[in-house]
Amino acid sequence: EDCASQYMVEAQNNEYMVNATGDKLQYILSNLTLCRHQIFSIRSVSSQGALSKPASVYTTSGAWAPGEVTEPKVTQTGSHSLHLEWKRPLELFGCLVMYSVCWKETNGTDSACAEQKLEPYPKRTLYGLKSCTEYTITLAALGVGKLHDNDTTLTQFTGPEPVTALKVDNVDTRSVTVSWESPSCAQQFSVCWGAWQDKGGHSCTSVTNTSHTVPGLEPGNNYTIIVAALGLNEAQSDLNIVTVQLPPELSVTTPKLNLKAVNATKDSLTVSWDVTSNPASRFQVCWGLKLSGEFPQDCSNATELPGEHVIKGLSPCQWYTVSVEALNEKSDPLVIEKIIYFTDGGNSEPPGVSENLIFGSQSDEIGALLRERGEPNGTCVYSFTVCWKKIDGLEEDCRVKLAYQHIIIKDLEHCTNYTVTTYTSSIEGLKSTNKTWYQSTGPGKIENLTLTPLGPDSIAVKWEPPTQGWSCGKLVNILVQMNRENKQNVTALLNQTEHIVYNLESCTILFVFIRVISEEGVSSKPIWREAYTAANAPGQVEDLKVFETKSHGLHVKWSPPSENKQCLFKYSVCWREAGKTQQRCEKQGLGLYPEHSIYRLHSCTEYIVTVASMGSSKVIGNTTGVTVFTGKSV
Repeated sequence: EDCASQYMVEAQNNEYMVNATGDKLQYILSNLTLCRHQIFSIRSVSSQGALSKPASVYTTSGAWAPGEVTEPKVTQTGSHSLHLEWKRPLELFGCLVMYSVCWKETNGTDSACAEQKLEPYPKRTLYGLKSCTEYTITLAALGVGKLHDNDTTLTQFTGPEPVTALKVDNVDTRSVTVSWESPSCAQQFSVCWGAWQDKGGHSCTSVTNTSHTVPGLEPGNNYTIIVAALGLNEAQSDLNIVTVQLPPELSVTTPKLNLKAVNATKDSLTVSWDVTSNPASRFQVCWGLKLSGEFPQDCSNATELPGEHVIKGLSPCQWYTVSVEALNEKSDPLVIEKIIYFTDGGNSEPPGVSENLIFGSQSDEIGALLRERGEPNGTCVYSFTVCWKKIDGLEEDCRVKLAYQHIIIKDLEHCTNYTVTTYTSSIEGLKSTNKTWYQSTGPGKIENLTLTPLGPDSIAVKWEPPTQGWSCGKLVNILVQMNRENKQNVTALLNQTEHIVYNLESCTILFVFIRVISEEGVSSKPIWREAYTAANAPGQVEDLKVFETKSHGLHVKWSPPSENKQCLFKYSVCWREAGKTQQRCEKQGLGLYPEHSIYRLHSCTEYIVTVASMGSSKVIGNTTGVTVFTGKSV
């Protein structure tokens, strides 16, 4: 001590020197991380710079109570159990050490508690409870030293005892009847059923009788039938299960038509199919031009045997879609088959040069589509061929498609000029003269698009330029779409990598598409991201009123806010005795007609009830209040 001239304090990988003066030495460390477990050490330093052995202490900086747990709910009830789930606190999550779960009978005094360790999806099952009993459960988020604040409370009834004497009373090929005996306090029953082949998929219904017939089942399947009693607030009991196998049903073979075209002329097409007298009773034949935007079809009932129909009045040299549908005696469809066929032009001349062949390109692709189909007299174009090569290149590739199809040429070079040669062919193999086109590919696509909300009405769009195909770019196009009617189309300079979009709606999902446009107007392939604009406080609730008063309870109703309604996340309902400051609050979920019941109040007492609309991240709008007296005790 005599030779100590300074002290060295070490914390968070930093060293602080303190002069050795005065009887009592201290040093205040600031800017520490909240709720951080860390070691502080101190050494004495002589005037010659010699260090003593360190003295260390392990402590926690600024321990605070974490916020309340979020979205607590009872996800499953049993006759003697309740299963709870919740989410971690949104506030001071770094201070969270564990959870505390306490429960008691609502009308009782004895309670039990258990600690629950941290996990991504916290949950807890309470066992050994009484059936048909209301329990009050309190969830708390605990910090260091079990500090906690804003406990969350919810109430839930356990279910009745399980049903007994569950049995199968009747079975036929498509239904099963089951019956059971009811436990006390059961108000209705849940009946669920599913085939073993469905791997756990079940259908359910609620009944008040102690028997039920399950209809619409599949013959020959094994079924599991599950029955549970439902008590107060539809609290479910433990399950009782029975299995049953349905007898098979005589199978009815679905007809296979084997539809085919047997003859084609300039203006007609003959199709045939296999006729199955049972179960099909008639057939419907429909036809129409094979076009991108399908034209209305014509239809006719076919009664010819053996399953043949001649379609007349067609246009020559056209692709047609023909369908035949088998119908039973109730006109229910049994099976439908389709073919695509070309009417014979019977011409000896080659088709003309197609002026209606259109091209489009983006990034490293060129597409081609023939748009002259559907003309009244046709042009006898059966197929078309597209060949391409770089303007300064020697190698040429070709591809052939039927006239109603389209061609997409992929994996080309970006920002490159191509020579494209096309010709059309008739069904007889006659070819038109060649036509040459010039088409450019576009820039490469933008990379690493990110969206960052800056406020309720703006968002920052950031991106990185393409790694290839950047040389022909001229500008960057950004399309922000919130719905079909509300969209923004903005332009950024080629050397920009960030742009801020304004005048958006708060709390709204939006889609951002971004692409690079070349000098020739060819775009890159777009990339897109989805985001939400930042939260605004929702408006205040409307038409708040007390719908029902009791000696120890109040029932309030209100309407959702009309301002910033899209930002509404949930409601906060608070109440206190008039003239007092201490109040209690509960959260209320969204609903078309929101309402909330408040219990355990004093009789003949004036209360002030307030309802606040809450946005995400606990953004609270204006509060609306009402004053009311509870009723007299009976």
